[in-house]
Amino acid sequence: MPFIRKINTSQRSFRVFRKKGLVAGCVAFLVGGGYLAREAYQTGGNLRLLFGSVHPQSTATKVGTDATTNYIYLPDATTGPVKDDDNSSLKWLPWRKSDKRLHWRLLKLAQSKDKQVRHVAIRALVELPGLQDADYQEIAQACDLQTAVGLARTRGVDLRFFLPPPPLPSEFTKNTVESDLRVLLASLPQSGVGLCLQYFTQNAVKPKYYQMDLDSGGEWCFGGEGLAEEVHQAGQHTRRVPAETVERFCLQALVSHSTVPSHRAAIVQKGGLQLLHRIRLRRAQNPEIQSLIGQILGNLSLEKEIHRHLLVSGWIGVLASWIKSPRIEVSLPASRTLANMDKDKILDVLYEDQVYLLFPQLREKNKQIHADIIFVHGLLGGAFKTWRQNDSKKLTSKENQSKKNSVKSSSDDTNAWRHKHVFHANFGLVDDAMNFIDYTQCWPKDWLAREFPHSRILAVDYVSHLSDWQAKCPLEKEKRSLLVRSEEILRNMTLAGVGERPLVWVCHSMGGLLVKQMLLMAAKSEDPSLKSIFKNTVGVVFYSVPHKGSDIASLKPSVQFLFLPSVEVQELKKNSPQLLKLHEDFTKLAEEKEIACLSFGETKKTRLGLRWSKVLVPLEGADPGFGQFFTVDASHLDTCKPESRDSPTYSLLVEFLHSHLPHTLLEQLFVEPVPSPKELETMVIMGLVQ
Repeated sequence: MPFIRKINTSQRSFRVFRKKGLVAGCVAFLVGGGYLAREAYQTGGNLRLLFGSVHPQSTATKVGTDATTNYIYLPDATTGPVKDDDNSSLKWLPWRKSDKRLHWRLLKLAQSKDKQVRHVAIRALVELPGLQDADYQEIAQACDLQTAVGLARTRGVDLRFFLPPPPLPSEFTKNTVESDLRVLLASLPQSGVGLCLQYFTQNAVKPKYYQMDLDSGGEWCFGGEGLAEEVHQAGQHTRRVPAETVERFCLQALVSHSTVPSHRAAIVQKGGLQLLHRIRLRRAQNPEIQSLIGQILGNLSLEKEIHRHLLVSGWIGVLASWIKSPRIEVSLPASRTLANMDKDKILDVLYEDQVYLLFPQLREKNKQIHADIIFVHGLLGGAFKTWRQNDSKKLTSKENQSKKNSVKSSSDDTNAWRHKHVFHANFGLVDDAMNFIDYTQCWPKDWLAREFPHSRILAVDYVSHLSDWQAKCPLEKEKRSLLVRSEEILRNMTLAGVGERPLVWVCHSMGGLLVKQMLLMAAKSEDPSLKSIFKNTVGVVFYSVPHKGSDIASLKPSVQFLFLPSVEVQELKKNSPQLLKLHEDFTKLAEEKEIACLSFGETKKTRLGLRWSKVLVPLEGADPGFGQFFTVDASHLDTCKPESRDSPTYSLLVEFLHSHLPHTLLEQLFVEPVPSPKELETMVIMGLVQ
């Protein structure tokens, strides 16, 4: 019996051991299977990241549809907030929590509902050290629209944060650029638009296009007016025009079309963004072409429905590179486009056509705007050229090149130079070495912004001509008058939020007449937004403004018949009743409102060609009769171009602005501190920011 009981006990122990062994085996199988499933899931995701790059599908989608799947690698990451890596049902497992990476956490914070958190997270992401090419690619793939725009408007951003433009499908490249441009212009609406817009379009798409023989160097024959000299070939009366000239002429017509709100969606729908990419790649070294493209994009950015199409077609990275360009005709349109797309910008405003943001072009830490400074150029001027430093201080090409080489050689050993300041294969030339050169192409942007970091600096741009022979459009001359131009600029100023804070106008030549006309119109207006522009104007600065006209506009009838003076010149006749009445009304208004005034008058003659020189605005015409008046040893064109920061025309302006714009030192002391990028990184690591 004891023997039998012993056998039964051994059998029971064996059955218990076998049962425990089966349970342990099942647990090991489940755990091992879960681990293998996790590894397979992660491996598949990595393979999709590496090899699921660009789908070369047609990107000419209809405005308002979701076009993200044509370009963005991770569709779920572009349509909503970025999710953590631990988004599966195994989130609670220990190894899932160890897979979080800091840049993914920052990317999630960049899409937070809190505006301040978004700003600081994007700044921390830009300054995050140790990112590899694969990390940049992941971030670029997962960025939503506003994060990409925020990165593009952040100082020191690496261009690897942006996806390059996708390759164009074959249907976008089978025709020549010139042909596609003409087809695009011909497809846009022609009814219900101005006469000048019809004139531009008809000249651009005129049927007299003849492609020359191969020995003509690839030139085109164009039937438009004023583009080339006439030639005779094969018995045909045609005009020979380089392809680059045709592209520029068509782009100018497209700029005009993009100012019409109803045409913007049509331009995108008909493949305009892809066509602009082709032109950009073809004319990568032509800043004028790049400027025209930037102006078109700036007008398109006024429509929120088009913002996602600009992202999908790869324009965000291109604009981020252009905003670094030393050529202001390229950087200013790029900064305007990105500012219109940025919903987190300091001021929730829009910058219409012909209004450019000189400062702040980028997002600035703790930036608050307390005042506006607005620059208005004169006859034949422009926002891209009037406000440059005096040309006598411009470095020679040899000095220029040697200085660029010295800057480049001293920075070659840093990753920042290699990735931020050289030719970028996807976006183009990004050369910040020019920023270290003493000469500036825009002293309000480079000099004045340092003196007034809490002021917004704007520049108004418009086209003017001396003679109707030079006018791009001989029609609608009334639109070039002081009255009509003033109305248009005032309307654009209100959309830009001008009038919500103290402002000072800085104007040269005819620009001063426009400013006086605008202030008179604003003072009499019943519109509160216009009225506020007048009420918040605290000062005006005049550089060689012909308050009583100029002798240059007083031509003999015989000369006028040949010269055909433009509307602008005819309005500048010396002692004309209109100008005298304008000045009298403005003087009364300035004295009643106590608007401060600073004026400069020229003493040197201006060269007009053919050995003819003349003082365009005599001192008695440049002196408004109130405020401060100073004479300058300079010509008419150079009174607004200081040689250095010590020049009287600049130092007196700075002193004037300091005297009449609000001081912000005390206000800065009460600004709530914002955590630095390093502090935010620590908070993310410690789990303090969710």
